[in-house]
This record gives sequence, C-alpha cells and structure tokens, in this order.
Amino acid sequence: MVNSELNVFCKNRRDVTTITLPSGGKMVSVAVGAMLVGSVVQLRKEGDVVKRGDELGYFQYGGSTVINVFQKGTVEWDDDLLANSKTPIETVVRVGEQIGKFV
Repeated sequence: MVNSELNVFCKNRRDVTTITLPSGGKMVSVAVGAMLVGSVVQLRKEGDVVKRGDELGYFQYGGSTVINVFQKGTVEWDDDLLANSKTPIETVVRVGEQIGKFV
C-alpha cells in the first residue's frame, strides 16, 4: 500500500517495440516500467533480427511487466492457456515455456 498521493499513470514508463513475425504478421511488445523502476533499457533497434529467447531489453532498478499483443490469426494458443483464460485462474509461465505457436 502506498501512503502518499501518487499518480502512477504519469510515473510509469512504457516502451513499445513492433516485431514482424516469420509469417509476415505483426506483434507489439509493450514494456511497462512501473513505480520504482528507473527506466526500461532497449537493447535492439529497428530492423534488428531476433530469435526466440533473445533479450530485447531489461528494467533498471526493479521490474515490472511486459504486454505482448499479437495480430489476429498469427498465434494458435495452447489449450491450458485458453481454458484458464475462461476462469479466474492464473497461468504461471516461465521464461522459455511455450504458450502457443505461430501459424
């Protein structure tokens, strides 16, 4: 709990990266550096080719979240993820673990 007035919407940092998928479709990765995160450091620049597992960047001083948005029809999601999404059950995902496949 924060014991002071704080506008998290102006204190957060967001970096947006657009990625072209092997199919030619697009995805957008939004790194959100929330309160107490100094900054988001992007290691890639426009035009760089990345492969699965490559580091895109990192949060300085703490951590936060990454939101990935995929163009419709570019991903076939795994069954467990789809089933958990229909109920209030969190799906734990670890680095490198599959959650779907590009189509």
